[in-house]
Amino acid sequence: MLCARGSYPTYAVFRDGSRTTTVTPGNCTTTTFDPDDGAHRADIYGVDSALNRSFLVGTDWFGSDYDARLQTTGTPDRPDWSEF
Repeated sequence: MLCARGSYPTYAVFRDGSRTTTVTPGNCTTTTFDPDDGAHRADIYGVDSALNRSFLVGTDWFGSDYDARLQTTGTPDRPDWSEF
């Protein structure tokens, strides 16, 4: 699960090039993986709508072995993320 709890939209990009939908502030998205696939490393991005650009917030793992519940927080100038 990926939630945007900051003031900016967010999404995750996986190593195979796939990505989650873009999550708007106050919302979440869930990504489902095949249990046999193992863990998926993902780069978590925010979107600065004022500058029309994406920026890296952090990196974490998704998948059957990692019950990741991630949230982005803060602002585009001071982004952060954590598990919850």
